[in-house]
Amino acid sequence: MGIAIEGYQPVDGRLTFAPFYPFLVGFLGRILGGQYLLAGLLVSSISMLGACFLLYEEFQRLTDNDTAERGLRYLLHFPTAFFLFGGYTESLFLLLLLLTWRAARKEAWFQAGVWGALVVLTRFLGGVIGLPLAYLWWRTQRKNKVKAALFLSLIPLAFVGWNLLAKWQYGRFVWEEIDNVWKLHTYWSFAGMWNNLKEILAYKMLSAHLYADLFMAVLFIALTVIVFRKLPVEYGLLMVGLLAISVLKVTNYGLLESVSRYVLPIFPGFLVLADWGKNRWFHWVWTVLTLALLLLLSSIFFTWGWVA
Repeated sequence: MGIAIEGYQPVDGRLTFAPFYPFLVGFLGRILGGQYLLAGLLVSSISMLGACFLLYEEFQRLTDNDTAERGLRYLLHFPTAFFLFGGYTESLFLLLLLLTWRAARKEAWFQAGVWGALVVLTRFLGGVIGLPLAYLWWRTQRKNKVKAALFLSLIPLAFVGWNLLAKWQYGRFVWEEIDNVWKLHTYWSFAGMWNNLKEILAYKMLSAHLYADLFMAVLFIALTVIVFRKLPVEYGLLMVGLLAISVLKVTNYGLLESVSRYVLPIFPGFLVLADWGKNRWFHWVWTVLTLALLLLLSSIFFTWGWVA
């Protein structure tokens, strides 16, 4: 909200937040007469609605209709799904990610480059989409590979361009702001999971997010392995890129940070879960478990507790 209303400031950590979502919120908020929170909720909800259509289409292409529908349901009652409808970037990020993905599959490289650049300008970790896109580009049989590569270069250029602008205007690159203000750094993923487990076993920090982050990290690492076995390679590469950033980023205490929220856009994982859901017992256990956790985590969140 601060960025949408006032723009960026050089001293309060705002530079770590990518500009596209606040731009949309600010633009719509001014149209709505200064109702910026309402604007944020509208941007997120409309983005999520569009993402649902695209996600169902993507799942249908890979599996049967029942499994596709189940995969969408599993996302919508995931324990942290309420972030998709709040003033956060998750739903817009997912929508743009799916638009980029669909364009790349159809070898519409200019569209893929534009949507991919907006992915990066929505959340900087979106730059990892370059890994599966590079694979799709390499695999294509078309002759205009040079032109396609130029279009796809819009994705890293968006990240580099924003960092240069931030350094010029505010004196810091994004990664410098992350370290100086938010005290986050990268470390071995197993170390973050081990530290979360130690805190849980030691009863020092009985916080729901410790359990959620640890469970989701382990679950999606396992799902990544299965995606490589069951789906085309590009889906596995997408899983690796999006998940790696989430599980490598830890606080100064060495704990995982917000993994349970960051896994929301990793859509291939939900397709694997939906395939498991063909088993009646798994479907009901997973549904009851995730709905219960959704109620728990959302109640903590709505009463100002930290979730992710």
